[in-house]
Amino acid sequence: MSFAELVKFINRALQRVTGSPGSADEASPRTEEEFLRFCDLLREKAEALKEDSPKPVGTRPTYEGPVYPGDSFTPSDELYEVYKERGRAEEQEEYDERLRAYREARKLYTRQLALWLTEVMRREAEARRAETVESMYRRVESVFKQQRDSSDTQPPDGGSTIE
Repeated sequence: MSFAELVKFINRALQRVTGSPGSADEASPRTEEEFLRFCDLLREKAEALKEDSPKPVGTRPTYEGPVYPGDSFTPSDELYEVYKERGRAEEQEEYDERLRAYREARKLYTRQLALWLTEVMRREAEARRAETVESMYRRVESVFKQQRDSSDTQPPDGGSTIE
């Protein structure tokens, strides 16, 4: 049974215990101890989904490469005549080198960002599972506390009075 399936199972069983409509099931837990055992199992499943050695997430990576050189090089009007005479071969080589350096740096940054986002999402999923486990424990304890409190306030003869 997966983590999500176990959460659904415990929720449905708690609804049956509280008297909400639903079919009675012999396999469903009925006592607080049985529910707490299922909550323990839920906690174990959440722990099993965690990775072995949690590493700090760190800060979001920042891009530290060269600026994007643009789609094409356009010399100033003053230089246009000089470049026209010399040819654009040298200038094109410089542009190509800047573009290659930019693409390499951007590729590295994109890879680092993807790894960072994956780790952040994994940590958020672990936090949600942990909150689900704690919430389930609180809900089980609350349901059975209400049942104990309501049974303590009823008269011993089942609520009937003798006149």
